[in-house]
Amino acid sequence: MNPWALKTWLACSASLIVSGSSKNRFAGPRPAWEDGGALIVADVIDYGRLKLHVLNTCHSALAYLGLPRGHTFVREAMADPELAQFLEKLVSAEIAPALASLAVPDYWKTVRPRLPIRGSITAFRKLPKMAR
Repeated sequence: MNPWALKTWLACSASLIVSGSSKNRFAGPRPAWEDGGALIVADVIDYGRLKLHVLNTCHSALAYLGLPRGHTFVREAMADPELAQFLEKLVSAEIAPALASLAVPDYWKTVRPRLPIRGSITAFRKLPKMAR
């Protein structure tokens, strides 16, 4: 990981939802990031794929489907039973089979409860204006 990416990762990991993983390769003593929920792994590629395809996909789905239903924040969309059920089906029927070699259900179990927490500060304003 280049120094800029590391600084960016560290800054992002300060948010309420930390979905970080780091390769166990440090120049000096390793920080105790696992105390804050980070995973120290031999290869970060699979964890990056999980984050992209599970967390980011579900967040985007909530935004694109939640806005037309009047939701402005992730927490509001997650409180919508139909959208919550849609995410469950999306993860189990679409994402998990596509990433069969990865522990999608286990990762989803850790991400699902945190989406509303993230939503307390995340608005859907990040979407392109055409989508609104």
